[in-house]
Amino acid sequence: MFLFSFCGTLALGLLLLMLLNALPRPVAAVGSMIGVGLLLLAGIASSMFFVQSRREQKAGYTTIWADESRRPYNEVDPATGLIIRLAGDDPLTGPQSRRARAQAKQHARELRASGAPYHLPFGWIRPWKR
Repeated sequence: MFLFSFCGTLALGLLLLMLLNALPRPVAAVGSMIGVGLLLLAGIASSMFFVQSRREQKAGYTTIWADESRRPYNEVDPATGLIIRLAGDDPLTGPQSRRARAQAKQHARELRASGAPYHLPFGWIRPWKR
C-alpha cells in the first residue's frame, strides 16, 4: 500500500514537472513550488501512515487490510474500536467491510444508550453521539 501510494505520487509529480516545462518561466517556477510542496505533503502523509500502521501492529490490531501481513491481527473499526474481523480470518470485501463497520457503529450506539460499561479495546475513545 505504501509503495503503491508513493509510486503514484511520484508519477504524478513527474507528470506535473513535465507539464510545467512547457509553460513560461514565472508560471513554471510557481507551479514547481506547488508541485514540490504537494510531494512533500504526500511524503509526510505516507510516513504518518507507516508510523500508525507500526503502532497498531505493536498493539495487536489493525484498522485496515493492506496485505497478508495483517492477517494475524484483529481488524477494528476506526470509529468505534470494535472488532470487525477476527485475527486469521480472510480479508473483508468492500461490501462486507461497509456492513461490518455499520454494525459496529450501531452496536456502539446501543452500548452507549444502555448505560452498560463500555470498554473499548486498545485504548480507543468512545464514539460520538449522533
